[in-house]
Amino acid sequence: MKRLLALLILASVAFANFQFQNQEISVKLNEDGSATVEESLNLVVFSQYSMQLYETGYNKNTLSGWQELTNITEIKVHTSAKDADVRGLIIRPQPLEKSLSAGDVWYAQIILDYSVYPYYDKSGQPINGTGLVEIDNYKPRTTRYSLNEAAFNLPRTERGDIRLDTDTTLSITPPANSLITYLNPIPRALGSFKPPARSRTLSWNDLTLVQFSLEYEIEESLDKEVLQFFSGLQDSIRTSLLSTEGFAAVAIAIILIFSYFYLKFSRR
Repeated sequence: MKRLLALLILASVAFANFQFQNQEISVKLNEDGSATVEESLNLVVFSQYSMQLYETGYNKNTLSGWQELTNITEIKVHTSAKDADVRGLIIRPQPLEKSLSAGDVWYAQIILDYSVYPYYDKSGQPINGTGLVEIDNYKPRTTRYSLNEAAFNLPRTERGDIRLDTDTTLSITPPANSLITYLNPIPRALGSFKPPARSRTLSWNDLTLVQFSLEYEIEESLDKEVLQFFSGLQDSIRTSLLSTEGFAAVAIAIILIFSYFYLKFSRR
């Protein structure tokens, strides 16, 4: 009976007709080196049966479940778990939209939301070469960020360059307060873009990203640096006072103050 049920399910999926149309991978980079990613995959659904099958998948919360339902392998996270820590994946299938020009044809969209972090060592420091960006505090108040293109799980050429087909768009947005200092290749839409330049959304499509590289910097204001210094000093003092040595130092200080006033008043 179980074998018959499995055969019926496989047969139903085989008769389903889904077609991958295009996808956009939107990456929003954060100051702490993490990233927020939204992937939008657009599908074409043919036949009433396929439409009903798609709607049965609204509660599917796994990528493998949607791949099996639609037989579309492009439904996946395009960040490499080997090179980055992918967290909090949410799958959001959108309601179907019926085609106005064709019969039993619908348009579908599946959105994947997740966050990307570097991996951390036992001391809580980011491990080099992991995450979507590498951070370098190379001078006071200025932090340099370099894109880790190896963390993208996208088709590549024989020499290892990312290859974007006509149906795939990659968009990257550095933090709003950043200054782009190096970019290659230049997106076609930006024309004569020349760094250094203020942050903006960068998009590539139908292109081989030869020597793909993005670098940007964030400079903290002097006021923020001073505030962080005193905040750190306050935390250090608090930590010291709450330690065993801190309690001992406070006790000795109290004894010395008490002894001073005792000797001062005892001479009168």
